[in-house]
Amino acid sequence: MAFSNHWRNDVFVSYAHTDNEIGPSGVRWVSQFTQYLDTSLKQRLGCGDCLRVFFDKRDLSSNQELASTLDEVRHSAIFIAITTPSYVNGSWTRRELEAFTEQAQFQDRLFVIEMSPLDSLGDYPPPIDTKPRAKFWHRPTAESRVPLPLDPQIDPQLYTQRLLDFAEHVRKRLLALHQQSHIAPAPPAREDSPAKGNGDPNRCTVLLAQATDELEFEREQVKSYLQQMNVSVLPEGDYPQGGASFKQAFAADLARADLFVQLLGKAAGRKPPDLPDGYIQTQFALASAAGRSMMLWRHPELDVDQIGDPAQRRLLTSESVIASGLEAFKTEIVRSIKMLRASKAPAPSSLVYLGAERSDIEVARQLSEALKAHRFPVVLPTFEGSSEEIRQDLEENLMESDTLVFVYGSAPTTWIRGNLRRLHKLMAQREKPPRRVAIFTAPPPKAGDIGVSFPYLETIDSSGDLDPDPLITLLEDDT
Repeated sequence: MAFSNHWRNDVFVSYAHTDNEIGPSGVRWVSQFTQYLDTSLKQRLGCGDCLRVFFDKRDLSSNQELASTLDEVRHSAIFIAITTPSYVNGSWTRRELEAFTEQAQFQDRLFVIEMSPLDSLGDYPPPIDTKPRAKFWHRPTAESRVPLPLDPQIDPQLYTQRLLDFAEHVRKRLLALHQQSHIAPAPPAREDSPAKGNGDPNRCTVLLAQATDELEFEREQVKSYLQQMNVSVLPEGDYPQGGASFKQAFAADLARADLFVQLLGKAAGRKPPDLPDGYIQTQFALASAAGRSMMLWRHPELDVDQIGDPAQRRLLTSESVIASGLEAFKTEIVRSIKMLRASKAPAPSSLVYLGAERSDIEVARQLSEALKAHRFPVVLPTFEGSSEEIRQDLEENLMESDTLVFVYGSAPTTWIRGNLRRLHKLMAQREKPPRRVAIFTAPPPKAGDIGVSFPYLETIDSSGDLDPDPLITLLEDDT
């Protein structure tokens, strides 16, 4: 049995044998890709020899051989089609694809690698024509008109990045199949269905614009970084390369996105007859017209004055462009995403009381500002009024607040001990217990223990350097 339960094979690699002839670099492209994918999946799954990848090296020449191959197709959990003009025009590769798609719930188990592009989207057979395709080709230079398959020797960084990204998608699907006892029939996925993860109203989605070939590697870096940060990234595959169909697909993704991100270089990009402004300008114009939040990037050493295309020069100097290193730009994207998430998130209902002695009131105010930025309602202690009024206010806060945090910085140990004892006495009088009771230890560092231990008491140690983030993380876990 394979890693994915109840299947003979985990992965079936479907390809045209013409596409696996020895190339200029002296290797067989499909064989090499399959070997790298097999190794990557085994490493990521930690399953060793239990992973079964079916890769038929025979050049099929009889119906008996084809029948044997189709039987392997029907007993495979994942089907990977490596598409080229030879693949979509091959009768036997079409038979393999048809055999797989005859099964129930095949949509999430079908993956497509585009080794070389076709002239138009309409040339792809269903259901490949509507599936995201992992692009494994590029044009080596901005002036090049001939697309070439990515070569791990010539293009190691870009090839490796895309291979690992693709392997991660396959790994996740294999893990899901491993945990299932059977595959139940399911209706085909709608093209206009929401992106995975969009059920979370606070999760943000980034539309990462199609870039020119000179920036493909940088784009892959940004995409991988955002996915590691648990950000949904669109598009899920490559856009159709035609005027009307491209704009339609892009607009559909734009409607689902919270932030538009575009990487710009010296090249203006291709301008097909049915898209005279070109792909780069069209994406920017559509995002601007939709009023979408946007972040554009260019390298700080790019000499804009040397750009010959006037429209590209204007775009590179627009106020939305950030001229910085790529790492700094990725950090700025995440910062913007956090702000968007904060604006989308409903105000937490948990009332937080920040108890502090006079000597720590400035620390409490800093924590209050940080919590306020995350939309938490906060109450600070008061030192105004008579002793009885101050005591009454304290007890009301201890009785009514959902979360109680005592700031323990410069205050004496007797202060924190006294407040905890008072709280413990009042616990029985509360309608319900607080969600959290915590001591936030602020600078300076403490020499010893306060000598109080309650089962509901937590400690957040920030005595070395004042940092509100652990407190915010703790409170966000309750919302």
